[in-house]
Amino acid sequence: IPGKLELENGHEDIIIENISEGGIFFQSEESIELNKVIKINFKFNDEDFTLDINPIFRRSNPAGFGCEVNINDDQLRNRLQRGILHLSHSGAQLSRPIPMWNEDLRNWLLNVFKYKKGLTPELPQRYTTK
Repeated sequence: IPGKLELENGHEDIIIENISEGGIFFQSEESIELNKVIKINFKFNDEDFTLDINPIFRRSNPAGFGCEVNINDDQLRNRLQRGILHLSHSGAQLSRPIPMWNEDLRNWLLNVFKYKKGLTPELPQRYTTK
């Protein structure tokens, strides 16, 4: 998604590679200060967005920044959610982070108590001996 950063020394054109309700990753060769809130403007799902983002990490290949997005406006959050939903229905590649520890633990406990599996490791059927 093409966008623009509002920087102290002007604007920079960027490409947003990854977007969610809580974060954005964009490509940039610019030297941007981490943990300093900046504005980003982009058009997404035929709607204009201006968000405050906080760059929290820098990646070198490809060069870019991962930023957290804090949205306090429910209407803006709903517009962004609709855009993300539109992306998922349009066949865009979706990524899912590694599950949080509490979600992973919940799934394991569900397996143990509901399906009586997972307490001890099990060999796949093809490795069992006769």
